[in-house]
Amino acid sequence: VLTLIFGQGLDEWGAKSWVYIGSFSFQPSEFVKVGLIFAFAAYLDKHKYTINEPKKLIEALVFVAIPVVLILLQPDFGTAMVYLFFIAAMLFVAGLSWKWIALFAIGGLAAGFVVLSNLSGYRADRIENFLNPARDTSGSNWQQQQGMIAIGSGMLSGRGYLNGTQSQYGYVPEKETDFIFSVLAEELGFIGAIILVILFTVIILRLVRIAKKSNNTFISLMVTGIAAMLFIHIFENIGMTIGLMPVTGIPLPFLSAGGTFQLICLIMVGLALSASMQKSYKDDDVVDYETIKVIDPNLLRESKKREIKNTTIN
Repeated sequence: VLTLIFGQGLDEWGAKSWVYIGSFSFQPSEFVKVGLIFAFAAYLDKHKYTINEPKKLIEALVFVAIPVVLILLQPDFGTAMVYLFFIAAMLFVAGLSWKWIALFAIGGLAAGFVVLSNLSGYRADRIENFLNPARDTSGSNWQQQQGMIAIGSGMLSGRGYLNGTQSQYGYVPEKETDFIFSVLAEELGFIGAIILVILFTVIILRLVRIAKKSNNTFISLMVTGIAAMLFIHIFENIGMTIGLMPVTGIPLPFLSAGGTFQLICLIMVGLALSASMQKSYKDDDVVDYETIKVIDPNLLRESKKREIKNTTIN
C-alpha cells in the first residue's frame, strides 16, 4: 500500500516499487515474499484436509490475491509472476486436486492470452523482442542483445576477471543487477557459468530434500515456497540473458546488487536451515480436532490418545 502512495522508481525502472525513508530505500514486495510464504504455509497447514473444498479454495485464493494485486498496481509484473509461481507450487504440494489444477491452467492460459493481446509500451516491446530476437537491436532490444554477445564472447574459459569488454566498457545495461550473469559468463566463460548453475542446483535440491523429509506440513510447505521462489528467480534471470525468456527486472539470487532482495534470500535460507533441524516435530503434535472429527471420528479418538500420551511424556 505504501508503494501506491509514496512509491518511487517509475521513471527509471517502470514501476513504483521502492519506498524511501531518508537516504534508506527498500522494496516492500521483497519483504512480503517472506511474509506470504510463511503465512500461506500456515493457512494451508490449517486447512490441509479441506483445501479442495470450493469455499476453502476461494478463501485461499483471496488470501494470496491481495498482495499480488497490490504489486500489479505498482505495476511490477515480473515480481507478481514470481508470487504466482511459488503460490502454485505450494498449492500443488498441499494436495490440490488435479481438476482444480486443470481449471486454473486453462484459466491462466486464457488470461495470459488476453493480457498479451493488450500489452503496450515497453512491455509489448519485450514480448516482441523475445519472439523476434533480431528486432530493434539498437533500441528496445539492445540490453538483451549485448548481454548475449557478452555471454558468447566468454567462450569456454572467459576473458578473465574484470577483463570483459562488453561488461566493463558499459555495453551491457544493468550489469550489476539484472544482467549480472552476462558479466560472469563473459569473464569466467562457460566453465564459470556452469559451476554457478551447478551450485544453484545443489541449493534447490537441498531445499526440496528438506521439504520432502520433514514430518511437519507447515515446514514442508514453507520450504517448498522458498525453493520455488529461488528457482523462478534463477530460471527467469539466466533465461532472459540467454534469450530463453523475455526480459524482466528479476535479479539473480546471491549475485545481483540490491540490498532488499539479498537480505530476503539470506533470511529464507536461514528459515530453511532452521526448518531442517525440526524434523522431529510432527503434525500429530498439534491436532485440529474439529477438522478430524468431520473426516473420521475414529481418527479423532486416536489423535486425542496420542496427544495425552505426548503430554504425559513431556
